[in-house]
Amino acid sequence: MLTAIREYPALKVKYEAMREQQASQERTVVQLSIAYNNLQIGNRQLSQKNKALEAALAKLVPRLNSREHCRRFYKTVAPYLDPGGFVLYKSAAELTRFHISTEFATEDNLGKFEEMDGYGMLRYLTADRFGSVEYEIVAPCYEEAVSLHTNYTSPEYLAFEKKLYEKTLRKLGFGKLLPEERAPQKDMDKRKEKVEER
Repeated sequence: MLTAIREYPALKVKYEAMREQQASQERTVVQLSIAYNNLQIGNRQLSQKNKALEAALAKLVPRLNSREHCRRFYKTVAPYLDPGGFVLYKSAAELTRFHISTEFATEDNLGKFEEMDGYGMLRYLTADRFGSVEYEIVAPCYEEAVSLHTNYTSPEYLAFEKKLYEKTLRKLGFGKLLPEERAPQKDMDKRKEKVEER
């Protein structure tokens, strides 16, 4: 009993501190719960605004069925959704199966692409696939691209550009404004039917 009487004041202080800590944690939980509910309400409102804007955009903007419409629309939204042009470049690389570090190994080893944005890398891609590249010998067995030329008027490039902007706009979330993509399987079935007819 003497031990219990001696330890009582210290245990009482410890108990009060624990109760205060528990009360503080409960207050924090309540505050977090209120903040979470407010975020959910805000998210619902943003979701509703987003749906309304999508519906308005679909009615106000003409169908993006031409290369020029897609290009102009991308240029309008790019500063906000693709400021560095990396989505555009990645779409182009996927369409052409282009690997910049393989095609331009010397430039990659020199670190040219480290600080370059997507638009700069797209210049290399289009020059390699739809134009010409002039090289300069920098060391035995090593050439560096010094001049990039792209034929922007060739039918191949124009077809590529249409696919490029369509693919990029789909990635940016504007697929509803674009014509529906044809499923590859349907194309294959049509080809088989034509072959069988022949």
